[in-house]
Amino acid sequence: MFSGIGKYINALRRLGAMQVLGNSQICMSEDCTSARLLKAVQFDLSMPIREHLEPAEIMASLLAAIAHDMDHPGVNQPFLIATSNHLAALYQNTSVLENHHWRSAISCLIESGLLDRDVRVKLERQISSLILATDITRQQEYLSQFKILLPHFYSADYCAHIRLTSRSHTSEIMISDKISV
Repeated sequence: MFSGIGKYINALRRLGAMQVLGNSQICMSEDCTSARLLKAVQFDLSMPIREHLEPAEIMASLLAAIAHDMDHPGVNQPFLIATSNHLAALYQNTSVLENHHWRSAISCLIESGLLDRDVRVKLERQISSLILATDITRQQEYLSQFKILLPHFYSADYCAHIRLTSRSHTSEIMISDKISV
């Protein structure tokens, strides 16, 4: 499925370059957040759950981590809604930023022309689910689903550790599209 891995690495580089060019006032913050989340996802993908993922799901997880705040305007959803921002209107005041982030990421994938249509469509669905899962207003819903599925992939000791550490790091947990569907 991923023959010629070099073209995918170039797609990742292009995605990163477009993110930095997107909004120069906040690109440092985006870069740091994306790097931290990418590191967390990389760690998660080194765990036993990796055995249950297809290569496209791994790629989607990494791309979603990189692009989860892509082209962030530097303000939150309530501000966008209160000021009648065009993004709030476009996404009907629902997961405004998350919808903008995943659609910006998909635009980069389409513009790159590096992915076969079938692979790209699969990645689009997964990236959409992953980035939409970062909507803080739905965090408890996703965390509840995550906690139900966690024991299927990890030992009881590790699950206890996750419960303790997730209290302070919940914003860095990227939940699989298998959970959010």
